[in-house]
Amino acid sequence: MGGVASILQIGESGLRNQQFGINVAAHNITNLQTEGYSRQTAELSAQTPLKSHGLALGQGVEVDQIIRNVDEVINKRLAEHISDLNLYQELEYAMLSFEGLFSETGANDESSISTILSEFANSWQTLANNPSGLAERTTLLEQSRSLTERFVVLDEDLKNIRIDLTRTISASLKDINVITGELAEINMKLYGMEADSVLANDMRDKRDKLITDLYELIDVRTYAQENGFVNVTTSRGAILVNGIDSYDLEMIGDQKTGLGQIAWKNSSGATMDITDYITEGQIGGWLKMRDEIIGDGITTGFRKDFNDVAKEFIWKVNEKHSEGVGIKLFDADTKLTGTYYTTDENSSVAGLTYGVKGKVDFGTPREGETKAVPTGFDLWIGDSSGNNIRRIEILLATPDSIGTKDVQIFSFETSTVDIADSINRQIEKALGKPIELCGVSVSVPDPEDLVQSATEAGLEAASLLEEEQVPEGEDALQAILDSVTTLKFVSDSTSTFGFSNDTSNILAAYGINTFFTGSTISNIKVNSVVDNTSEYIAAGYIKDMKDVTYNVSLPFQVTDNGSTGRIDTEGPYTGDVKGLYALRIEANADNKDDIQYKLHKFEDKELTDGEDLLAAFDWETETTLYSGKDPVTTDDKVKITFPNGDFQYIAGETYLIEVKAGGVVSPSSNENAFELYGLVESVQDDYNQVLTSIGIRSLTISREKDIVEVATDQLSELRDNISGVSLDEEFTTLIEFQRAYQAAAKIIKTTDEMLQTALGLLR
Repeated sequence: MGGVASILQIGESGLRNQQFGINVAAHNITNLQTEGYSRQTAELSAQTPLKSHGLALGQGVEVDQIIRNVDEVINKRLAEHISDLNLYQELEYAMLSFEGLFSETGANDESSISTILSEFANSWQTLANNPSGLAERTTLLEQSRSLTERFVVLDEDLKNIRIDLTRTISASLKDINVITGELAEINMKLYGMEADSVLANDMRDKRDKLITDLYELIDVRTYAQENGFVNVTTSRGAILVNGIDSYDLEMIGDQKTGLGQIAWKNSSGATMDITDYITEGQIGGWLKMRDEIIGDGITTGFRKDFNDVAKEFIWKVNEKHSEGVGIKLFDADTKLTGTYYTTDENSSVAGLTYGVKGKVDFGTPREGETKAVPTGFDLWIGDSSGNNIRRIEILLATPDSIGTKDVQIFSFETSTVDIADSINRQIEKALGKPIELCGVSVSVPDPEDLVQSATEAGLEAASLLEEEQVPEGEDALQAILDSVTTLKFVSDSTSTFGFSNDTSNILAAYGINTFFTGSTISNIKVNSVVDNTSEYIAAGYIKDMKDVTYNVSLPFQVTDNGSTGRIDTEGPYTGDVKGLYALRIEANADNKDDIQYKLHKFEDKELTDGEDLLAAFDWETETTLYSGKDPVTTDDKVKITFPNGDFQYIAGETYLIEVKAGGVVSPSSNENAFELYGLVESVQDDYNQVLTSIGIRSLTISREKDIVEVATDQLSELRDNISGVSLDEEFTTLIEFQRAYQAAAKIIKTTDEMLQTALGLLR
């Protein structure tokens, strides 16, 4: 049907639909700053023509649809890059805070661990220069406390960062739950709004913006359904949005320790840990910082690296210190309890909390006809004043097998009780009396003793165990303490004691005569034994008097009992022919000028080849010809001068020499202090290597962020070119629609004039 009416209808469609176009352009312009808004376009098309008089006459224009200008592929790639970018941005920011913990801003930074380590080393060197100085020992203890406190503070800072990250993650999980809830609601609204195949563009923009917000927080996957729903899952398939239903994430575990985990919660309320599946977005960055970069301190992260440095540092210092001696032996009535404990049910060495495999050496096992060679240490026992020190060689083997071809050496499966029993039996054998009369013994303390020793050291009972082994509840703690064992050296009122020459490292493994306690940056502490009594700081070694040169000249016989050498003698040769004399040198005093000797005569005894003269000679009952120390002088050797008139002997007489070697605790001994000073350099190298690794990791993260940022910017630009609003373009479009609107109005006006003309003809 043609005619004027048709022309009016065409003009009206132009007015109406060009107005729609102006409306869309205005909508674009007003949403210029709306985040996530996609530019819309009114898509015009000609209405279906009508046949009239054999012609197909047009019916004007109509808005076919209002479309969103989006490229779903680019948008998805952009969202994924945004997720990746947020990961590296959060990592970069967290690394700046992490690096700030170390205060390594320069060589003069007094709070840096490097500086404090240097001061710790210098304190040992100062002590070595004056090993008997109490002021130097006090300074060393102060520097040691500063060092251990700085390590502990570092660990606390690392823990706090982990806790803060966990709290931040927990708060962000609530944001995720809000977003997924809104997405489910939008799915439902869109289903209603688009039931007639009319796209709700603004609602879809809002949904896409929420999905982008999700990508910023966590790595997700989206799936569009034919009914218009968008389902959302985590990267590993945990459903967050399924149509009109949403599923929450929550934090589980102990958040106070920074160990909280992310759990997905299903419709029935059951949870599944998905922490390891989240690798991107802000939460991915926080988790990577918390669990991988900082780490748990046991198996992962720089916290583990610092713990490894501290553990090796503690071991090296303790290993060396356990072999040394202070300016006095451990006093009479001392209970010296080990600071490391076996916690397995068999109380075996392998169960020591410090971890000693690769550090303790039990010796060389038997191979064929070659007997085993056990390791061990020297135990020195002195009188109540610390004088008359006697050495007892303790071997880590079953006592009955020592000296036999079939020596049974200990192993990591050996129990602490068996080690204590072996030490006691070797003390008994050396001193020739029951252990209760030997002055020094070894025992395995009961749980009450352990708790008491911890209390005396200013520690909680739980700190006797590794941090990760501490159970919840006093009953559980007591149950573990019942299985805890260590070694305890005890002296009575008559005896003092000390240690040296530990070829096994068993003393350090049990924490006997050590400088530090603990095994990580979280629990390192100066051993209360040396902290309370600085004279016990082991700057030196117990000097074995067997190392003194004894010189012997003919006609004296040299025995292999004790140290041997040559003794220079002076005096006339008179007396009975073929008499047998014995000379005993006792070097048990704490001063080399106090070496004493006794000269005995074995009446009516002639020298017989191969005869065990020492076994036949009774030192206690034979006639003493001379006893004293005045004839003995020392410099580089021991020189005996027999005074004229006190006794006489002649050439051809045989003299039997027994050297009874002992020990010396010298206030001027400093060898151990020098060696401890030298240990610190390697520790500083290890620490600096960890710092270097942190710097490299930080630089790598920044570079990765820059690379992802460039790619994200490029995709964002592409997205803006497609979906972004350009004022210039919209103004041009607005003018075009305005002109089209005016033209449509002109059509109506012209048609009206035509109609008026026609009506005028009728009049």
